[in-house]
Amino acid sequence: MAAVGAAVGAAWRGRRGLLLGGVFRAPPGRGCRSGVPARQQQQQPRLPALEAPSAQEITSPRRKGFLAEHAAPFSAFLTDSFGRQHNYLRISLTEKCNLRCQYCMPEEGVQLTPKSELLSTQEIITLARLFVQEGVDKIRLTGGEPLIRPDVVDIIAEIRKLEGLQTVAVTTNGINLARLLPRLKEAGLNAINISLDTLVPAKFEFIVRRKGLHKVMEGIQKALELGYDPVKVNCVVMRGLNEDELGDFVALTEKQPLDEINGTSRKCWVKSRLDYDTQTTMDVWKAAS
Repeated sequence: MAAVGAAVGAAWRGRRGLLLGGVFRAPPGRGCRSGVPARQQQQQPRLPALEAPSAQEITSPRRKGFLAEHAAPFSAFLTDSFGRQHNYLRISLTEKCNLRCQYCMPEEGVQLTPKSELLSTQEIITLARLFVQEGVDKIRLTGGEPLIRPDVVDIIAEIRKLEGLQTVAVTTNGINLARLLPRLKEAGLNAINISLDTLVPAKFEFIVRRKGLHKVMEGIQKALELGYDPVKVNCVVMRGLNEDELGDFVALTEKQPLDEINGTSRKCWVKSRLDYDTQTTMDVWKAAS
């Protein structure tokens, strides 16, 4: 197994040199940073525009009747004009991140919002309380990288006390997870999504421009040890970079309570649900893309 991993890493490092050398450099103006050539754009048929409901429709007796029947005790504040009840809130704790993923942030970073304009600890807790009072029962903490915020444990502990809140989740790159997770669990964190786009160290360093794959894997293992089930792994599939690892990612779910999620389409890959071998899975994905 170690020999196979070493061979894969060596092969990738050779290919990485070609990528860095510009052989597969994307043309000017292309937003994608995966390093593969742009495909010829096909003209897509225009769909008819959907008209927003009028003020009269929004305040119609029919809608009010629907809300009276279905929304109570859920707040009308979080029920839209189609009767959908929004019970899931995402709060970004910080813009900062300790990685520089190619599809997310330039290598030099971005200009950050002044600290004085960011939500304070108390403002986050107050905001969460207001939304929970209106019917929200799940809050996800995101970033940037939420686990680099110094008061993240305190925030989770206070939010978890809110009556009616069922789930406090976090989406993390996993770099600090193993170190912080025991405290996070004690504070009340009960759901985790971990971003991981490759299982090959050389690819990891190329995609996120930092080392640390071993730390992410340690974080996943710590989550499993502490009883999180399932641990969700977000994987962004990029043509020319990691689509050859689809089978490897699916295999992770065979003996461990892991769910693989394509971060773009939100589709889960669980081995027990797939009837294809690895090559067929890759062929289907390539054809669809």
